[in-house]
Parts: sequence; C-alpha cells; structure tokens
Amino acid sequence: MTNGEIYSIPIFGLDDEISSRKNQVNRKEAMHYCSPSGGGWGVVKVACIVPETEILFAIPIGCGRHGSIASFYDGTADRLSFFIIEEVDIVMGSHIEKIKEAAKELYYERRPKGMILCTTCMDDLLGSDYDGITAELEKELGIPVGRGKMNPILSDTPKDPSLMIQKTIHDFLEKVDKDEKKLNVIGSFENIDRDSELHELFACNGLDPISHVSDFETFGEYKAEMERACGNIVISPLGSVAGKYLEKKIGQKYMPVYSSYRKDEIDKSYEILGSYLSRNFETSEYSKLLQEKILEARIKLRGLSVALGTNGVSRSFDLARFLVELGMDVRYVLARSVIEVDKKNVDWLRVHSPHIKVIPNLEPSIALHGESLDKVDICIGLDVAKIFECKYLVELENSMNHFGYRSSIKLIDKLISKEAFDGDIVKRIYDANLVT
Repeated sequence: MTNGEIYSIPIFGLDDEISSRKNQVNRKEAMHYCSPSGGGWGVVKVACIVPETEILFAIPIGCGRHGSIASFYDGTADRLSFFIIEEVDIVMGSHIEKIKEAAKELYYERRPKGMILCTTCMDDLLGSDYDGITAELEKELGIPVGRGKMNPILSDTPKDPSLMIQKTIHDFLEKVDKDEKKLNVIGSFENIDRDSELHELFACNGLDPISHVSDFETFGEYKAEMERACGNIVISPLGSVAGKYLEKKIGQKYMPVYSSYRKDEIDKSYEILGSYLSRNFETSEYSKLLQEKILEARIKLRGLSVALGTNGVSRSFDLARFLVELGMDVRYVLARSVIEVDKKNVDWLRVHSPHIKVIPNLEPSIALHGESLDKVDICIGLDVAKIFECKYLVELENSMNHFGYRSSIKLIDKLISKEAFDGDIVKRIYDANLVT
C-alpha cells in the first residue's frame, strides 16, 4: 500500500481473504479506524429505547467522555447517568459497592420502572460479578435491572455488543399466554417503516399491528403488548441473538426474515412469513409496482458509479447486488463482515461485477488517504462521502427498519431524484447525529 491508497480487497478474492478470520472483513493485525460518522445507534442509545427506564453507565472517565458528549447530540442525556470508576476503586475492588450505591441513589431520585446497568470491557478483564449486582438490586429496589456492555474487545465475536444489547432491551419480557395474531419486530431501531405494505397485509389477514419496543411511552405498555406476541420477526442480523434467546426464554417463535432490497428475496420473505403464520399474503400488485420501478431505474441509473457505505445498511452485499442489477456501476463497498445469508450475493458479485473493491469499515488507512481516490457519481452513506469525492449523496434511514417492496421503490426514487452534494460533510454528519 502506497501513500494515498486505502487497503481494499477485490471482490473476487474476498472469500480467501476472510476465511481465516471468521468472515470478518477487518484485518486482525491492523488498528481500527474510528470514523467521524461511526456514531448513531451505539449500545447506550439502544438501551435508551426501553421506556421509563434509567441507564447507569459505570465507566472510566476516558470512555465516559465519548458517551456523555454523544448523549447531548442524540437527545438521550436525560436518560443517562454516569458513575465514573477511578483507578483506586479498581485496585481495591471498591467499585462494586460504589456502583450499587449509585444505582440505589438513581432509583430513589427518579423512580424508574426499570434500570439497565452498562459497563465496559474493563469489567470483562476484571471478571466483575455484575449478574450478582443486578440480582441484588432487583431484590432491594423491586424493579427489573438489565445488564448492558459496551465492550469493543468482543466486537466481531458471537457476543458482539451490538447483538447483545438487543438481547438486553428485550430481556425484560416475561412468559405469558400467547396471541397467535400478534407479532413483534426486533433487530431494527424502530418499527418497520410505516409506509411498508407489510402493515396493510397484516391488517387484511386479521393480524394485529406489529410492535417494536420504541412504540411505547410506558414500561407497562411495552411489556403487556410485546409479551403476548407469539413470535418475533427478525429483519436484521442484529436481532438474531435476541430472537433465539426469546424463543428459549418465553416461547416466542424466532422468525428470521432479513430485509432485502431485491424483489426475489422480498417475494421469499413473504412466503416464509406466510408459512410461519398460516396465511397467504397476496403481494402480486406490490411486486408488480416494484418491477415497473426497476425497469425505470435501469434506464435512468444505468452506468452511474457508486460507493456504498455502512450507514443505515444492514446487508451491504445484498444492497450492492441490487444496485448492480439496476445497471449501476458499484465500485466500492464498505463492509464489516460477510454474514452467511449474503455469501450467495458475494458469489454473484464476483461473477457479475468483479471490479468491486471491498474496504473494511474500520480500516486505518482510511484516515491516511490522500487526494488520489476515484471520483464517483453517487455515495450512499455519509461514511463513504467522507472518503470519496462524489457528485451526489444519498442517505439511508439509520434506523435500518426498511422491509418490503415499497422500501425498494423508495430507495430507487431517492437514487433517481438525487440532489447534488454540497460538500459540507461535517454538517451532514452532525445533522444525522452520527458524531463519534
């Protein structure tokens, strides 16, 4: 790698490159780059989704700086309290009792209906017994106390913090009688896009409205509505651990139907949902509208070059394939990993778009790049707009709640009606609450 170049992996060599690191795109031997637009839905912000709860973050002061500043930008500062752990507390082991006292003080001051105790990788190294702490607090305070971890040392492992926090925010749910007409959605940060035809199809088939933890204003409503669901629709890989856990804990069926922009995959998703629910979803009209929009896109978007980022993208290679199928020239894909369901898309791209370069999203050479990078027509995501010079910028919803035919139509419309990028990337990152 020479000065001004970013390390990348040719799509045709991606399998060989990642096979030795459990399908992770980022290099083990490299330091990790923290993108200015890498914020958004971090562990603590996700924890704040649960209504009428308080988050106590027990943390060293260096890590706490990031969390406290970010909370003012994303509007969670009023739900988040910090207990700063000092070195002497760690050495003496006194931080355990002090955290208990801080939790009690927080409870008696604000009287939340629940609490989540968040800690960092420091406690993974120390082996602190936080399960014992939460059990003791639950008994004394009479409220449920969850456990969250912001521990990047476990990133890209089966206990990745972004997976485990989804488990945390649903662990308050308990086993009750199930309603076969009721389902939840997990894995996204908001309910499925309200414009999605899925809501109409559920109503037409006599099913109750889908619930998501962010829908509710009270802790009681959240529990009452989500506990009675017979299953959980998992639309993002982020919800996989939580979905499997809830199936074992409270008997809610695990229904993985990861969101896709591709028409064939959307067709299959509705077939799978129909089999889960013993329903026949009539989707032909919605499917026809998407096919018509695809034909329009192949005329208006053909040949436009694209750099694809990670902001708002749950499945990078699914989206890359969709764009290539529209006739677009995808040149760069930022990615963190290749999940099992997307290996077929990587195989397809290797044949149909072999010039694609895959850039690890935490690649340190991103921070050192010069001015010699390619110019592209469209950047999808603020993280790639920070790297590449582009004529147009398309931003996706960072809540990753897209699902169905209309979501794909909405994306195509964004691409067709794209606006010229004014170049003020810093302002756009701040406006999107993505500052790290």
